[in-house]
Formats: sequence, structure tokens, C-alpha cells
Amino acid sequence: MKKTILPLIALVVAVSMCVSPDNPGTNSTDVVVTNNVFYIGETMDLPASTCEEHDLYGKVIVIHQTGCGACERVVPALEEIEDELNLTFEYVNLQVDPSRIFELNIQPFYVPTVIIDCTAYVSKESIWNKDKYMTIISGRLGIQ
Repeated sequence: MKKTILPLIALVVAVSMCVSPDNPGTNSTDVVVTNNVFYIGETMDLPASTCEEHDLYGKVIVIHQTGCGACERVVPALEEIEDELNLTFEYVNLQVDPSRIFELNIQPFYVPTVIIDCTAYVSKESIWNKDKYMTIISGRLGIQ
């Protein structure tokens, strides 16, 4: 009986770790879906149903957090882009308004995460500069 139960327990623990929000997983897209919440670990297209339900096409949503060093450099650059392109971005500070993320059924593993026209961009290896964000935003939103 012990020989059967121990491997089963080990399997359950291993599987639960793979879908835990605390563990970004190891698959190539680094995305975990639990209870219809998309845990974002790297750049990815969000599902069309999520984009349509929450009207994310053509929008820029910046998910950041107070005290995040990368956010302190990226958010001002995005604010400059917003002004230069005469656009309106939505800024979601996870410490101030975490409910907005729950409304969208997404949870980023890293901040900043920037959703541009229903694609989530995560710069977890290095902090992207203003020019890179400008290129992505202009291209995704069809701005010349």
C-alpha cells in the first residue's frame, strides 16, 4: 500500500507545483492558466475571448508596482510615448488597484508588464528602452 501511495502523492505535488501561481512553469511560453486566469511570464498574445470581453484591442495597459526599480524607469518612458503619440494608456499599480488585474483575468509574474493591442510584453531579461517600446506600440497600433 505504501509503495502505491507515495508515488501518487509525489505526482500530485509535482503537478500542483506546475500550475501554482507562485511557479511560472517551465514551458516555452511560460504561461499558466488556472481557473481561467492567465498567469503571464513572458511576451504572449492574450486569448481572443479575453481581448474581446475586456475590449483590449488597440489599447495599452501598463502593469507596474511601487518600489519596482524597472518600473521606475519604464513608466516615465511610456508616459513620454503616450504624450508624443497623443494616446491614453491605462496604468495599473498592483499595490494600489489589484482589482483591475482580477477584472481582466490576468496575473503577471513580472513587472512591468505592458499589454499592447492584446499582446502582453514582459522584459524580464533586461529593461527595454523607450525606443523599443515606441517601435512596438507604433507597429501594433498602426501609427506612422
